[in-house]
Amino acid sequence: MRTKKYLLLLFLMGLIALWIGQGLYLPVGSDSEPVQFQVRPGQGVFQIAAGLEQKRLVKNRFWFTLYSFLKGENQGLQAGNYSLSRSMNVTEIFERINRGRVTPHKFTVVEGWSIEDIGVALDQQGREKEKFYRVVGYPASAYSELDASQELESDYDFLESKPDRANLEGFLFPDTYYLSVEESSRSITDKMLANFGRQFDRRLRQKVEEQQKTIFEVVVMASLIEKEVKTFRDKRIVAGILWKRLKHDIPLQVDATIIYLTGENSVEVSRAETKIDSPYNTYKYKGLPQGPICNPGLESIRAALNPLPTDYWYYLSVSEGDCPRCTEGGTLFSRSLRQHNLGKARYLD
Repeated sequence: MRTKKYLLLLFLMGLIALWIGQGLYLPVGSDSEPVQFQVRPGQGVFQIAAGLEQKRLVKNRFWFTLYSFLKGENQGLQAGNYSLSRSMNVTEIFERINRGRVTPHKFTVVEGWSIEDIGVALDQQGREKEKFYRVVGYPASAYSELDASQELESDYDFLESKPDRANLEGFLFPDTYYLSVEESSRSITDKMLANFGRQFDRRLRQKVEEQQKTIFEVVVMASLIEKEVKTFRDKRIVAGILWKRLKHDIPLQVDATIIYLTGENSVEVSRAETKIDSPYNTYKYKGLPQGPICNPGLESIRAALNPLPTDYWYYLSVSEGDCPRCTEGGTLFSRSLRQHNLGKARYLD
């Protein structure tokens, strides 16, 4: 009699083990197509399990909840976006969420974007742009007060020539980045700065030394070029013009610096705007502006370090109209102020 009870107990235990095994280790199906699943900050195991059941990633929320309690790690599930599939079993899904193996967000910084542009784009991804602005020092007037940002600067030798008054504009390298949901503003900034350090390699740094310039000066010049002209050849010619004007103590008169000041989405600059009192106003003040006006791409940086010598002193970007004298990039170069003014009258006025 005892033997029968013992065998019955073993049989029942076997059925229970089989039932649990199927619940935990058999997936919903064989479909390996990715299913995006989001765990929001603050969600507990019961909410996550319910969401998985709703997405048909688990047969029943009970199994995910049971496994999390059996593991004793039900409080360690991490927020984020996850790429899961119905061919994954409960244990595999749990381990992915528990370890925070999230699907990163793709985030692209476009060449020529300013700090403000980057912040707005981050905000559109659901991140707080104010936190990002604080780390990178936007606006620049508040930057020197931020101990955390100054600590960040010390990690990158290419920032040594950057004046204390300038923020990180120009050094947030344009590229595509993959960011986790919980990625901090400091981490995002670190990725961009580290990328700049890789791109501004030994050969470029050697050119900076040979030309007796600083990295900061080159980045400022590259930012002007980035916003002014399109093709690499035109950028090299403009670099030659601007460096030459600096050498001869002639105001740069770069329209893009005025647009940076006003924030206007326009290619035209008024006479009144050229009189704005600002260290970024290259009409009012000689020399380079106080800092970069955008984050330039590698092509513009290379152009700034490889200026093309010409007898031009002026250039004009023509966006529309028939301009037989313009380059493929839509730039009209002139040797004299008279030629330049004639070009403005013909193609812009």
